[in-house]
Amino acid sequence: MSQNSPSRFTASGSSLADENALSFFTYRRRTWLQRMFACVITVFVANALLPSVSTQQPNLWSEKELWQHEEPLRKIFNSLKSRSQNQPSFSDITITNVTTQVGQTVFLHCFFEAFGDKTVSWVRLLDYHVLTVGKYTYTTDDRFKAFHTEYSNEWTLKIELVQERDSGFYECQMTSSPPARQILYLRVVVPQAKIHDGSDLFLDPGSPINLTCVISDSPELPVFIFWYHNNRMINYDLPRGRISVLKVSQDTAVSNLYIEDAQPEDSGNYTCGPSNTDSASVLVHVVKGAKQASVQNDGRPLHTSAVGTKGSTALLFPMFLCFQQLYQNRWR
Repeated sequence: MSQNSPSRFTASGSSLADENALSFFTYRRRTWLQRMFACVITVFVANALLPSVSTQQPNLWSEKELWQHEEPLRKIFNSLKSRSQNQPSFSDITITNVTTQVGQTVFLHCFFEAFGDKTVSWVRLLDYHVLTVGKYTYTTDDRFKAFHTEYSNEWTLKIELVQERDSGFYECQMTSSPPARQILYLRVVVPQAKIHDGSDLFLDPGSPINLTCVISDSPELPVFIFWYHNNRMINYDLPRGRISVLKVSQDTAVSNLYIEDAQPEDSGNYTCGPSNTDSASVLVHVVKGAKQASVQNDGRPLHTSAVGTKGSTALLFPMFLCFQQLYQNRWR
């Protein structure tokens, strides 16, 4: 008995060690698979959170959409008013929208009937700064001035050289009980000029040059729109062409340059220079076989999608980290 006991003990110990090793290997394999699953989930979540941005049209979720939806503006204003218990909430208040462009002078008008000897003040709601009281100005910014004609029911706030920072809500308030008030929303836009033909235009000799310059976010028609050919103004020197200027919508102006029977000497840089914004340019090539040259030019990868590259890089980065950790901890 004494001789067989050690062998049974040894066999039993070896079996227990094998079971422990198998159990440990199974546990590590399960843990590794769990980590791998977590890694895959992380990559998919990172991919879902990547911003989807168009390379052709920027995301203009800004004042332009804010201006077009009056109801959200009313809610914002009512929430501001409700902070003070002394101010009654006017759920039916009407917000007047006013649009102007940078650098212009704008007039904000409000009207009160039978105000008698009451005083009217203008307040900028962005910071609750009192701009004017009656005809007196209470700001160091001399661009703001109040105007009122005696016995009239109109009060006007004048803002000169308007800046983007002037956008926002303005309140015209009369000192009555309860206070009578009117709210105006000032939208300040920055005009942009663009020639729709892109940066390069290829034409065969004898074809017409037809360039369209669109000035967007321009509530007022530019005072002038000059066209240049290689830095030479051509508005008054076009024997074979013409220039037209139109206001096609409330915020958009268009200028068209048309030149008949284009020749190689008409090649060069053409620039549209509006008075109210930066200029836009296009390079015109008048050459034989322009159609083929245009196809070859369009076939080059001139404009690659930076968004796609960034998105791929951002996706590969969490994948690399995850699988690196999996590899380093595969036997731990």
